[in-house]
Amino acid sequence: IIAHAKTVVEKSQIYNLLILQYTLEAQYEKAIQAARDALELLDIQMPKDDLHGAYLRECEALSRKIAGRSMESLVEQNKTPPADICTALNLMAKLIPTAFIFNVELLLWLGAKGIDLSLKFGWAVESAMFCPAYAFYPIHAFQDYQSGYTYSRLGVLVAEKFQSKAELCRSKESANSHFNFWVSRLRLSNDLAAESIQAGLESGDI
Repeated sequence: IIAHAKTVVEKSQIYNLLILQYTLEAQYEKAIQAARDALELLDIQMPKDDLHGAYLRECEALSRKIAGRSMESLVEQNKTPPADICTALNLMAKLIPTAFIFNVELLLWLGAKGIDLSLKFGWAVESAMFCPAYAFYPIHAFQDYQSGYTYSRLGVLVAEKFQSKAELCRSKESANSHFNFWVSRLRLSNDLAAESIQAGLESGDI
């Protein structure tokens, strides 16, 4: 099928289906390779060797770029990413569940790279998924739970920017399950969980 695709974007969309198929079959290495092949078509190099060093460089660079800025100010920009960047963001977002299960260093690289592309070219609805992925970095590296919570909240703000119930479901569920309880009362986690479930029910993507 890929051989019959006429454009890079069309080929990448086919790879997108492969990523989903391999993930559902628990063939995680094949899903990662499919994503790597697709991103290369879009001139984005997903690291294969020294993933540890690659994710540290990506996360540290992003940390310096957004230092001192509020999450609200990061979301304010209104640029629309070009089609190839939208396709890349979609591919990378599809790989996040695999990375979460299979390789935390890849998860952190995806989070940082996705946010960096979004800041450079413009936010897309899929950008919401990269924020909680990156939010694990300050916790993983520095036990900085407050920063982790703050970056997870960025995902909620991006979902709200696009009024996406499906992304609100995912971003609030992630904030509730992994970050909120470190810095807030457990009662507030119940509220987040209820809001996540309601958004999922309304979107049909629970």
